[in-house]
Amino acid sequence: MPASTPSSSPVNPHRHPEMDQAFAALKKYDRGSSRADLVPIDDAVASRPDSCNRSELERRLLAMLQSPVSLSAKEYICGKLALIGTAASATSLLELLPDSRLAHAALNALMAIPGPESAAALRQSLAILTGMPLLGAIQAVGHRQDSKSVNRLAGFLENPDPALAEAAAHALGLIGVPSGARALIRFLPKASPLLKNTMADSCLRCARILLEQGQTRTVKALCRPFTSSPWPAHVREAAQQCLSASLRQSQ
Repeated sequence: MPASTPSSSPVNPHRHPEMDQAFAALKKYDRGSSRADLVPIDDAVASRPDSCNRSELERRLLAMLQSPVSLSAKEYICGKLALIGTAASATSLLELLPDSRLAHAALNALMAIPGPESAAALRQSLAILTGMPLLGAIQAVGHRQDSKSVNRLAGFLENPDPALAEAAAHALGLIGVPSGARALIRFLPKASPLLKNTMADSCLRCARILLEQGQTRTVKALCRPFTSSPWPAHVREAAQQCLSASLRQSQ
């Protein structure tokens, strides 16, 4: 009798007793609990996407996240959603952000999930978070080059917390769009001495990005303030190089 061949269809974590046991353990999981019982979940998350029904696994993790489990269990779930989460996770993760105990884990998951839904959640988080989680959200929208965050980021430039103002300037430089450039140019005369170096770096980074897009007029406006004293020589040189490139491009 010929040996049976294994099914080529993805494994459904909802139908495996080991997975059911793992989720039962996760329901009781807390600080100090053994992670051994959660290994089936770890293995499913680490497996190839085509070897496991990840949408069902994500659904089960989200259902557990929304149930009255411990903070440790929710942190664990956020870590797994950072690896396999999709747009379906964005709303649930956003709802965790006001909880200072879970904000870091939820924010890390949102940062890792691609797509417009997670970007929108990060954008919304700028109006919700405070302290270090807010700093992380500002950095996240910058690295994702989320142009829809520009108006909110511009508002942070005048924040009394220099760390937030610095992060906002850095994010606007990374995003590299004309509206962000205009926000940087408007704020530059008002920037405190502590922010001057960050502003120079952010403006010139934004200028280099816009130069690649042919936005020569905006590039010139970004670079000209840095071509003379009292800016350090390396800043003046970088600004002049970018300005010269924009002049050649516009000819």
